[in-house]
Amino acid sequence: MSAAQNQFEYRAGYPFALVISLLALGCTQDSDPVSPPSGWANGPYVAAHTTLVINDSARARSLTVEVWYPGVGSVALGAAVAEFEALPESRSALRELLQAATPGCPSLLTQANRDAPAIKGLGDRPLVMFSHCYNCGRYSSFSLAERLASHGMIVVAPDHAGPMPFVEEHEGESLDAEQLEQRVDDLRLLISASLDGSLFELSSVLEGLSIDPQRIGAYGHSFGSATTGRLAQVDSRIRAAAGLAAPMASFVFPNVAMDEISVPLLFVLAQEDNSITEIGNDLLRNNIAEAASPVWVLELADAGHWSVSDLCGLVPAFEAGCGQGLRHSRGREGEAFAYIPVRQGIQTTQGYLTTFFLAHLAGDAPALALLNTPLNEEGVVWRMGSAK
Repeated sequence: MSAAQNQFEYRAGYPFALVISLLALGCTQDSDPVSPPSGWANGPYVAAHTTLVINDSARARSLTVEVWYPGVGSVALGAAVAEFEALPESRSALRELLQAATPGCPSLLTQANRDAPAIKGLGDRPLVMFSHCYNCGRYSSFSLAERLASHGMIVVAPDHAGPMPFVEEHEGESLDAEQLEQRVDDLRLLISASLDGSLFELSSVLEGLSIDPQRIGAYGHSFGSATTGRLAQVDSRIRAAAGLAAPMASFVFPNVAMDEISVPLLFVLAQEDNSITEIGNDLLRNNIAEAASPVWVLELADAGHWSVSDLCGLVPAFEAGCGQGLRHSRGREGEAFAYIPVRQGIQTTQGYLTTFFLAHLAGDAPALALLNTPLNEEGVVWRMGSAK
């Protein structure tokens, strides 16, 4: 079997067209083919995570924060998702929700080691901020954070809305410009605390972690997409940003302006998004057209708003993306269909999101080549937008 065949067998999880394009890109008489970027697989490190609480005295605000990072260990043992909650009553409530949810919708196990010591001696690392969906939580897309951490990045995610805001009796947050600014302030605080090391000093397991100030990115899901856009607009420390299943700028958030965002962008568009509907997807497409910076776009057929989230189906508000649904895409409105498996939506997003940040924060040339390879295969459209 040839080297190229061996690589294809090993990389079977990659989209076929991308594998072939990148193998061709690297084939020379004197060298082995270039391996496709490993965003579609775990990286060379074992992901670890820990929970911190940071107090912002200036705003009289306390934030629970999750940090994912490359940790000591040879395998990710993982744990039940309910263990993200520290208080026994909260853990019990989350466990009950997970058990009651439709099988195959929410993720039940993590793929990272809790409280494992960070690997020392890696030097300054890329930092990626995560902003969660409306009334979700810091761990609502933990699978994406785990993949990034396995590739040597540090991911920091706050609970913008307080503990378990998706439980009905909890207050949660509002969906408005004022709440958006509070979320952005949360992220800016955590970027500063990561850069000066004060965030990592809150836990002994994070000893030795440090951030490269030239390699900071951000991504967010739903409300978190608008949060990420606003952050990229007002904070020059951000070098790349991604929005999942929602526009960054819209009439809901007039304080976000696409023409004031100058960093590379990635958008993930769920073609059957039954939460923001076709109205929201049209706004997202307008964001792409109006962007003043290079844009990459991942469109997922038969995917809903929560098809990229580990909390899909956890509560009724998070159900648009699992099981059966009605189409909202133009020309097919009201047609019954089955959403793609949630794990498929997460895994596809893991691959492209990780490759995007490898290209723009880690300077990975094969990753950039993959980003610039158009793809239109069954269920996936990958394309590049142009700056105005």
